[in-house]
Formats: sequence, structure tokens, C-alpha cells
Amino acid sequence: MNPRYPLDRTGIDPNDEENVGSVNYDSAFDPTGIAAQEHIAGVCNELDGLRFNPTDDSTPYFLASGSGQFCPMRIFTQWQRDTLGGVQAHASSEAMAAMLWNFSQTYQDPNYNASDPVSVASIVQYPIADVVGEFFGGVTGQAGAEVLFVRARFNMSTSFNPGRNEQQEHYDAWTEHFDGVNDRAGQGYNNAILSSGLFAFLQTSNVMVAATWQAVGTSVAVAAVCLLVSSGNWRVALIASMMVVGIVVGILGMFVALGRKLDFVEVRQCSVILHPTMLPQ
Repeated sequence: MNPRYPLDRTGIDPNDEENVGSVNYDSAFDPTGIAAQEHIAGVCNELDGLRFNPTDDSTPYFLASGSGQFCPMRIFTQWQRDTLGGVQAHASSEAMAAMLWNFSQTYQDPNYNASDPVSVASIVQYPIADVVGEFFGGVTGQAGAEVLFVRARFNMSTSFNPGRNEQQEHYDAWTEHFDGVNDRAGQGYNNAILSSGLFAFLQTSNVMVAATWQAVGTSVAVAAVCLLVSSGNWRVALIASMMVVGIVVGILGMFVALGRKLDFVEVRQCSVILHPTMLPQ
């Protein structure tokens, strides 16, 4: 996908939560070469047990866990070595998509057993044929199909529901590492690594925190105008508005004194506490 603008939301109602837009695929993405396939498979190998250290010492490090890892590109490259004598350079994206489809329909992983919980929890979690379109985007078995993206899945040893600031630290450590991975990649697959999953909620948290700051400023301004109009006395309005500001600063200062940062939970707490502050006015 286009790393700067992965989604096109042109003309979409921002309040329509069901319509997230359409994907902007990276037209330069070319996974057909041997180096590109080896690079993507190599990233999966590199991630197994890799430790990420956030810059904030108070934020725990996390690992990309091999348990629960599912990387079909690694399986595909190994399959080519086993059956074709080596990873192949494909003539086109269409040719690679056709081989991927054939591979997915015929590949039998020796470690997979749908009735065995240990096997299901291992590195190969699905029959490739069941998820080929999910992990190799655009591969449908139809003539002219192209490989639009390649997906892998990993578990990370983060807390179950990390706060926004912890997520941000983890995201920064993850991004710093994979910016380096993309920088050393060759042309056509140097933007191949993008992240989703846990980090997708980070943007929602950032928006909520920013909206809280905007709401506090707007509420104080509206309260001041209402006080002025209702009292007809600018001195009373000014004193009352200063009291409101003092309450807001006091509540936010309480979070700072307790060593808390304005996070997803704190945002909701602020909304509950500050809302009645404006009502009596």
C-alpha cells in the first residue's frame, strides 16, 4: 500500500464508521524478483523473538513472538526451494499470482493438523488454500490476477490493553526498526513493510486526546460568553470564568502530580469530571 496515503477517503462522510475508504496500493510494489521474496521472508525470520526497546525506560520492552506467527511468504519461498530447486524470479505479477494460487491449492504442510490444538497453535495455523487471498492480496486464481500485497501476522508481548502513551512508545520503537528495514530494501519493495493491528487504535486515541484539549478550550470560552450574557456584568463573568479555568487546571494538575499522562482512560475521566463544572454556569 502507499505508505503515506494508505486509504483514499475522498467524498466519504467522516461520521460513516462503516465506510473506511478504498486502499491506495503502491504501484511501485514488485514482489516478483528473487531478492524481494527473500527480503519479505527474511523479515519474518528476523522478527522471531526480536526485542524492541522503547526510548522511555518506564515503558516495558516487547518481543515479536514466534508463537502465533504466520508468514506464508516464508512458506512459499521454502516450497520453491524444495520443489523447484530455488526461489524463482517471476516474469510478471500475473505469473507470480498464478504460481501462488497453484502453490496454495496443492501445498500440504507436514506440521498442520486441524484437529490437533498444538498444531493449530504452531507457526502454520491455517491451510494455505483457505487464506491465500487474505495473505496474498489479489491472488484469486482468475486470469490476469496480480499480487497487490503480501501479509504476515505476529503476536507481540505487549499488555492486553496498553495505554496510548505505552502504545506510542511501542509504535515509535517498531517504526524506527522497520524504517531501517525498508531503507535497506531494494527498489520495488522498499516500502513493503507497513503495520496494523494493535497500532491502528493509536490513531483513535490520539484523536480523542486532541479532541479533549479542544473541548476544554471551547467549553471555557462558551461558558465565559454565557456568563457575560446572563449576568450582564463582565466582572462577574471574568471571575466565574477564572474559577472554571482554575478547576480545569487543578484537575489536569492532579493527573500530573500523580504521574499520570493524558491517556485514553484519563480523557474519559476528564470528560466526566469537567462536564458538570460547566453546567452550573
